[in-house]
Amino acid sequence: MKELETIQSRFDLAAFDKIEFPMIITDYEKDQAIYHAAFLELDKMKFRGLSVSGFSLASDVEVMKVVEYYKIDIEKVVDYANRMKTIEVEQNKQIQKEIEDEAKRDAERKDFWSAGEIYRLMYKNAAEATKSGLGLIYDDENAGAIESICYFLSNDPKFETKMGFDKNKGIILMGSYGTGKSFIPRMAKDNGLNPIDIYSLVKIEHDVRNSGTFSLNLSERRIINLDDVGAEKEVQTHYGNKINWFQEWIELMYSENRPFNRLILLTNLDSNEIEQRYGGRVRSRLTEKMNIILLNGKDRRKG
Repeated sequence: MKELETIQSRFDLAAFDKIEFPMIITDYEKDQAIYHAAFLELDKMKFRGLSVSGFSLASDVEVMKVVEYYKIDIEKVVDYANRMKTIEVEQNKQIQKEIEDEAKRDAERKDFWSAGEIYRLMYKNAAEATKSGLGLIYDDENAGAIESICYFLSNDPKFETKMGFDKNKGIILMGSYGTGKSFIPRMAKDNGLNPIDIYSLVKIEHDVRNSGTFSLNLSERRIINLDDVGAEKEVQTHYGNKINWFQEWIELMYSENRPFNRLILLTNLDSNEIEQRYGGRVRSRLTEKMNIILLNGKDRRKG
């Protein structure tokens, strides 16, 4: 009801009262509205310290006695109840429409952002980033990692059926320096289906030393890419308090059963080094909750 929306948005209550609404409330709802009006009237009298011992709401007849005695305008009561229900119905329609529209947009995003489309985005961004015009270098050393990231971000079943991973887990990209661990997901960060928020553990370490904490919350709509895992100092100190932020965060994620499949970790460490750095519990948690992808090869930064 556009007229209703316009008037409400302007808070023009006088004009709102002039609108004629079709009667949509049931007889039962009319009776309930009248009962409620009588109840409020008696309650108001009690609040003022006046006696209402002669009245009861135990039957329809008794309710009407209250209505008549206090001159409650039944027509206005019913009209108000009908208006409130009309507003509620229209609001519910709008909410349902928004839900359906969002579901439609989600379906359109999923249809558009296929693994191939994400790869095209990576290729385009890589060409612009390197200014070489060559796009993303795809070879035997990084093909598995690139395909896995594309399937993962596009929610493609091939992430499991072809690559052999688990869609309910996140990703750890492990490899030596310069192999493209940071570069590959960064080139896909602006995809429209599972956009990526990128954080550096080195930067987080700096914030933890300054403030003692760093908040990082997962979202159903976005992927968290945590880079430089293992490059930070093993223990951060804030006013004498020793903090191993990554260790504590993984433990918290696990204990609260948060979704690890919204997470991509990038590290130069292997599994044994992760255990040495963060402890056996963290290694165990990550082994259980993350798909491990190895990205080996030469340092591509050297050309």
